[in-house]
Amino acid sequence: MSASARTWRDSAYLVISGIQLTAMLFFMESSQRKTGAVTECLDCWAVPSLSSTLHHDSPLQPELTTLTSVVDLVPFYPSALYAAPSSPLHFLQVLRDFYISTYNDPFFTASHENLPSWFKLFTYIEIVYQLPMAAWMVYRFSRSTGTTAGFELAVLVFCVECALTTLTCIYDVFHWDPVVYNQAQKNVFVFNLYGPWVAIPALMGLDMWLRILKRVNAADSTKKLQ
Repeated sequence: MSASARTWRDSAYLVISGIQLTAMLFFMESSQRKTGAVTECLDCWAVPSLSSTLHHDSPLQPELTTLTSVVDLVPFYPSALYAAPSSPLHFLQVLRDFYISTYNDPFFTASHENLPSWFKLFTYIEIVYQLPMAAWMVYRFSRSTGTTAGFELAVLVFCVECALTTLTCIYDVFHWDPVVYNQAQKNVFVFNLYGPWVAIPALMGLDMWLRILKRVNAADSTKKLQ
C-alpha cells in the first residue's frame, strides 16, 4: 500500500517522539550511587510499601511537571560522565536530584531491592522496545513522505503500550500512603505528570487506527469494484 499524505499531525508526532527519545537517550545516568540498579520515570509507578518510607517534606510543584518527560530511564551510565561537577553530563545529575527533591518520586528514592518485579519488567521493556521504537518514529516522522500501513500499525502498538503502562502508574497513585502523599500531591502526579502521557499516546494511537481503517475500507471498496 502507498504512504498516506503527510499532515500537520505527523510534525506534531515528530516533536513528541523526539521528546521521548531525548528523555531515554540523554537523561540516562548511573543509578548505582542512589539505588544500585535501573529505575525509570516516564512510567513512574509507586506502591504503598515504598511510599510509606519516604519523607513528607518535599512539596510538589505543578509548574514543573514537564520533568516527567525528561527524567526517564536510568541505566548504568559510567559515573565519570555525570558525577563530578566538571563532567560533561553533570547537568543530568543536577536535573535528577532536582526532580527527586521536588516530587519525592518513590522509584527514584527507593533502593533496587525494594522495587517490585513488574516495575523492573516495564523498565526492561522500555530499554529493548520503547527506545528503538522511539528512534524509528523520529526518523520516520521526519521524512517528507507520509506514513505506511506497517509503520502505522507499529505506532499503534507502541501507543497502546505507552498508554497502558502509564495508566498503571496513575492507578497505583491512588493506593499511595495518604500519610506521605495528600490528595493535592496525588493530583499533581495524576493530572500533571502522568495524565498527559496517557492522553497523548491514546490520541496518537487513535489517529493511527483511523489511518489503518481508511486503508482497509479502501481495499474493500477496490475488491468490490473488481
